[in-house]
Amino acid sequence: MGHRLEIFTDEKTASGIIEIAASFHIKAKIIGYTEPAAQNTCTISHEGVTYEYS
Repeated sequence: MGHRLEIFTDEKTASGIIEIAASFHIKAKIIGYTEPAAQNTCTISHEGVTYEYS
């Protein structure tokens, strides 16, 4: 059985959250990032394939 929690935050805060998780023997890691853009789109690139949603 697995559970997942995703938190959207800045990189500095993420480091602190990862340290707190580790103190409870919980594995945590940064899995992505966001960038400012001129328009509202979502681009996902994986294994040479790119998907774009707008």
